[in-house]
Amino acid sequence: MKKTQHFIMIVSALMLCCIFLFSACVSTPAKTDKAEAQKKDGVLKIDVLREKKQTERYEYSAELPRFPDYPGLTAVVQNLHDKRFADFDRESAANFKTSAKGSHSFIMNWEAADLTDSIISIKIHTYEFIGGANGIDSIDVINWLPAKNKRIMTADLPAYFGLKYGQKEWLETLSRNTRDILENKLNRAKDASVSKFIKEGTEPTAENFKNITVSGNNITVWFEKYQAAPGSAGILSASINIKDLR
Repeated sequence: MKKTQHFIMIVSALMLCCIFLFSACVSTPAKTDKAEAQKKDGVLKIDVLREKKQTERYEYSAELPRFPDYPGLTAVVQNLHDKRFADFDRESAANFKTSAKGSHSFIMNWEAADLTDSIISIKIHTYEFIGGANGIDSIDVINWLPAKNKRIMTADLPAYFGLKYGQKEWLETLSRNTRDILENKLNRAKDASVSKFIKEGTEPTAENFKNITVSGNNITVWFEKYQAAPGSAGILSASINIKDLR
């Protein structure tokens, strides 16, 4: 009798585990968590929306911030997500016939560099896999001025920091500084092929320097995978203190 009861308890426990795992894998409804970041003159309200789901074709996971006091910023974040996911969904559907079911992935999350009344600076990382040997990593930086309630781009950063740089001089300064940083970080052996990669990825163009986060008096330039080094190096960054640029 005891053996029978013990057997029934084991079977019941296994069934409960299977049900739990199945329900967790199929879908997790969108969940919004409230967070607050301390500002100099108050509190910055942030709602973090988390959502996971599994379809026949792909796994989806997103964690994105919402800013109740700045609906324009929230719209920029949402539009970025919608565009990235629409592109992924279209390419995933096109490649689905040649891929295993459920093998595609779309994962998006965010990281804050600065959350103050001076600037809100966030980095959004997207990973997409639609078959093949490797997935695709993308970086998108959003810098927002709370006082003016608007987004600023790389070209606007000199004015934000009070630097008297024209656009050409600004890009050349970024190029020179980040190139030195990456050479010291990645190429101590002075490999010519690596130097060529770094040189091309740090050429003074707006495209190469479109992703720059701000944290106090520091900026961090982000380079996407394969941009300034072989893919094995992954996503790269180079941080510079503004005082070194004056």
